[in-house]
Amino acid sequence: MRAPAEVAEPAVSGESREHVWLKQHVVDIATAARYEAVQEQQLPGGVRADVYVRGAQAARVEVQRGPADIPARTELHPDVVWLLREAHSTSSGNKAALFSSPCVQIRITARRVINGEVKWVAAQPWSDPEWDDAVVSASSTALRLADRDGGVPFFETKPIDLSLFLWQIWSGERRWYPKGQAHERFAGWALVTDVEAFTRWRQELRERQRVANMQARVVVPPRPVAPAVAPPAPPTHVRAADLADTEQRARPASPPPSGSEPRAAVRPRASVSARHEPVRRRGWLLRYLRAFFEG
Repeated sequence: MRAPAEVAEPAVSGESREHVWLKQHVVDIATAARYEAVQEQQLPGGVRADVYVRGAQAARVEVQRGPADIPARTELHPDVVWLLREAHSTSSGNKAALFSSPCVQIRITARRVINGEVKWVAAQPWSDPEWDDAVVSASSTALRLADRDGGVPFFETKPIDLSLFLWQIWSGERRWYPKGQAHERFAGWALVTDVEAFTRWRQELRERQRVANMQARVVVPPRPVAPAVAPPAPPTHVRAADLADTEQRARPASPPPSGSEPRAAVRPRASVSARHEPVRRRGWLLRYLRAFFEG
């Protein structure tokens, strides 16, 4: 078991009661996790830490409410987590640093009944014992992995109890990731396991896209299409006799032999009935005359 936390008197004149209360709250959190915590610890580089947690990741803890050059002070001892109060207000001047330096927004609230409804309101436990039920949470840059419809993972901000947040940071479970490594728009504190899962998903997505691009570049020859064939014409049967007759008609008539006279036209012979009919008439008349004269 680690030694109990050391609680130091304010080393900086003019510290607010809120600042002192928050430093002690961090010490209490460290003690509950069996860490040894020291207030106003002198560190290399001329840095004095509000709270220093021995044996922890991001062992330097700084509580800040007013304007400060957080990036420059971070460079002096980068193993740090900044607990910012009112970071989003324009008066603090720390809004830009909140999303670029290893910072987190601190909210202190309590549940109260207002006009018959239970609401979360700002609390001041350093000023009045009635706020002993106040809850201190880390927000704005406290990230968690979620997924959209269709299973696409992404990081979102989600308030988390400050005790759990700091325990995860001190143990190395939660780390500070620059913009794009976890959240796509700003830097933040994320669980290592969440980032590893997100990284695997992005690698698998890139691999699927690579394979899809390779397949798209492969030229697949089109399937051969049989040419359209007109239906065969019905067969035309020509008889040999018809063909010979057609050739005979098309052939010109041969001229008569030289020296021969042209033959007279032959009158067509009358039919048998036409030749004998006058004979029958003449025989009838002779018989009549003979009978008349012979009496």
